[in-house]
Amino acid sequence: MRSLSPSTAVPDAIAEQWPVRLVAAWGFSLSMLAGFINAHAFLTAFKVPVSHMSGTVSRLGLDVGAGEFNEETLVTFSILVAFFAGAVLSGAIIGHRVLLPGRRYGAVLALEGVILLLAAWMFGCLPLWGTVAVALACGLQNAMASSYLGLVLRTTHITGVMTDLGTMLGHWARGHQPSWGKAGVLLSIFAGFMAGGVAAAALFHRLPFDPLWALGGALLFIGATYYAYRVWLRRRLGDKQTLANDE
Repeated sequence: MRSLSPSTAVPDAIAEQWPVRLVAAWGFSLSMLAGFINAHAFLTAFKVPVSHMSGTVSRLGLDVGAGEFNEETLVTFSILVAFFAGAVLSGAIIGHRVLLPGRRYGAVLALEGVILLLAAWMFGCLPLWGTVAVALACGLQNAMASSYLGLVLRTTHITGVMTDLGTMLGHWARGHQPSWGKAGVLLSIFAGFMAGGVAAAALFHRLPFDPLWALGGALLFIGATYYAYRVWLRRRLGDKQTLANDE
């Protein structure tokens, strides 16, 4: 059977055969999830962002510069460490930067689901650890993002999205033909992140339970489904390799 291990060399052309619409839908879904988680963090006890680290590092720098070391400093530092740990873990599981059919995205999504379920429980009794857990989940998800058509897809913040869209618009103003497929993927990530924040505001105080319970369960299901697809893909590629060897 043909292996799809991280060491397998894969041409970019193969990875970029993923349809643009599929990647746009994937980007929208993941960015909506991150937007929801980040807005959820603002609505809980500490009111801090967990899906992007720029503001977190600035806040930590202000505390260190002022010589203030309190609970908020601990939260800020813990978020930074957890996000980084999630990225390390995701990189170790997936093992490739190119968006590629067959990688262990399902395992990462399922693990993120478990983390969100734990976070939902911890927000009820250990809010600090709940905040750390969702930061870990965001780091795990953000490192899943891969190279596609020359873009680096990040789904837990939109700074890079706005930069790339602005650059495309500037190039267009100079007479260069833009890539509408790339623009569509970036706009879907932007729209998803915004929609996640809107959904969090609409649901957080209206549901009788923490929405993270539902998100965590959904991610577990999606991760398991993708794992089944990956198993099917490995078998299909293995069969093709066997036929090629027979020829």
